[in-house]
Amino acid sequence: IKSIGKSSVDYLRNGDILKLGQAMDDHWRIKKSTTKKISNAAINQMYLELKSFGSPGGKIIGAGGGGFFLMVVDKNKKEFIKKATDSSYKFVDFKFEFNGVHIVE
Repeated sequence: IKSIGKSSVDYLRNGDILKLGQAMDDHWRIKKSTTKKISNAAINQMYLELKSFGSPGGKIIGAGGGGFFLMVVDKNKKEFIKKATDSSYKFVDFKFEFNGVHIVE
């Protein structure tokens, strides 16, 4: 898992979205194999459905009951969002901030 994390940083820095998604998918698969408490049938089904919409991979993040999926999506972003929202998933767009915290007044 540690080596996947280190590789993921390189993929992100180099803009290799496909490899980043695949690494996140590998991480999720390995993490799930460590204990049955990580996931359940419903979560597994949602993850597979989101991948079928065009994501190479992702992971579940956040606390139990309040978490969400972080899915990697490249150029098919609009198609992915449409398929996900048509299937009743909520979409939260974000972008990385490279300059630290900003106060907006």
